[in-house]
Amino acid sequence: FFAQIKEKYPDQLWMADCSTVAEAKHADELGFDFIGCTMVGYTPESTGDKIAANDFAILKDIIANVRHGRVIAEGNI
Repeated sequence: FFAQIKEKYPDQLWMADCSTVAEAKHADELGFDFIGCTMVGYTPESTGDKIAANDFAILKDIIANVRHGRVIAEGNI
């Protein structure tokens, strides 16, 4: 589905707001241009998580796992 949208709008940049490292990896694999950590701590999958915990460990893990998109650090910082 997302590949079809990207094909239809090739000049559009796309951002995924993610709540977990797994979601960020998946969004990157799908081809999103920007990966945000906006939803960390706000979904059932990330309940109790804090983006700044353990010296931003979740953010560092997202950055380490995103290969194609750019990571935008936002949300609850």
